[in-house]
Amino acid sequence: MISPPNIGLFDIYLSSFFVLIAYFICFRIQRQKIGANKAYSYFLFGLSAKIVGAVVFALVSIYYYKGGDTFRYFQVAENLRYLFYASFDDGIDLFFTSFNAISDADYFELGFPNRYYEKSSTWFFSRIVFVFNTITFGSYLASSILISVVSFIGLWLGYSAFIQIYSGNIGLLFIPFFLVPTALFWSSGILRDTIIIGSFGVVLYSGVNLFIFKKNLLLHSLIFLLALGFILFLKPILFFVLLPCLVVWMVLSFIAKNFYFKNILRYAIFGALTIIILVFFVNTYVLDENSKYKLTHLMITLKGFHTIHPDYPVAASAYNLGEINYTFFGAIKKVPEAINVTFFRPYFWEINGFSTFLAALEAFVLFGLFVYVLILRKNIFQFKGAIFLFLFSIMYAAVAGIAAYNFGALTRFKIPAVLTFTLLLVIACAQKNESKQH
Repeated sequence: MISPPNIGLFDIYLSSFFVLIAYFICFRIQRQKIGANKAYSYFLFGLSAKIVGAVVFALVSIYYYKGGDTFRYFQVAENLRYLFYASFDDGIDLFFTSFNAISDADYFELGFPNRYYEKSSTWFFSRIVFVFNTITFGSYLASSILISVVSFIGLWLGYSAFIQIYSGNIGLLFIPFFLVPTALFWSSGILRDTIIIGSFGVVLYSGVNLFIFKKNLLLHSLIFLLALGFILFLKPILFFVLLPCLVVWMVLSFIAKNFYFKNILRYAIFGALTIIILVFFVNTYVLDENSKYKLTHLMITLKGFHTIHPDYPVAASAYNLGEINYTFFGAIKKVPEAINVTFFRPYFWEINGFSTFLAALEAFVLFGLFVYVLILRKNIFQFKGAIFLFLFSIMYAAVAGIAAYNFGALTRFKIPAVLTFTLLLVIACAQKNESKQH
């Protein structure tokens, strides 16, 4: 087991320095933008939420949990940083070494703390952490804050895209991006989920600009592909669910009103090139290094999750969906129960600690909001982006609910689905105040 890093005076002073820089830059941005965009009145609140989330996560991880993935990522990044100090050439060589080459060789310099964590997504994320650790001289707290600030930028881009459509509801739309407590806690600090949710925000931002506003196609296409690349390497299963939903969104944009043939041709070329590039990268860099995601191995992988996750991190937090036949159709039968457990469980009688209490409270509020939207019979599909939000949230909720089998693991797994589902419900509630129609 890895010992948690210490937080000393150096870490506090350095972290405070980076926080002051972040606030100084963001304050200047807010002052420049707020005149033209009232949403920037929330800019510093969003930054504060992510910074507080990072600090709370770091303190809870060090002094309460005293273990977890966050320290494993940090330690691998630190070992890589020490190698750079010992031999810069060896450090450069190792930094650009693929996962397959590392897993096939005995890289004692890397010092993997646990063979279970020796996988391509861990190696990719650890190299990201290494960059932050280099800037912070190996301060766990300071690196946690900087990573959260980067995540904030991605989320803000996603938020800023949607308020272009619903500019009269900037406060309501702020909630799903920044004010869901468990999502904020588990997507701040040194975790893959922090970069993943930031990248997901960038995908939403570029998707809105490409598929709804249809502007700056080249720039937003590059941003779109870059963000998808991060998601692909950090959480392949999220990518596999996200990609077909984005394709549906893109196809729906073809039939938008006043969308002429030349635009359709341009989008068709863009879509074809995107799919070709993504398929190449998936086959070359993901499936070869993660055979568990191949169709023939999915049920074996799922059964493995159900063996490991119920006892991790707290056995009392385990749940199950009843007996499962580990075939494709057997898993499909469990989709309704999986969606329910993702969005609306744990129930209050399943609470066994503060973390599950918070999750149960959020699930109850989400269920209340869902019922409210149903009672009012609001049309949630007035703009085509809502169809993407619905498809993705339902599909990813099903995957998360079937795979996790532990409320602790589920809380992290389901963050993107909760964001999009909450955003969809908030949009439905806000429709009467829309100032624009798309």
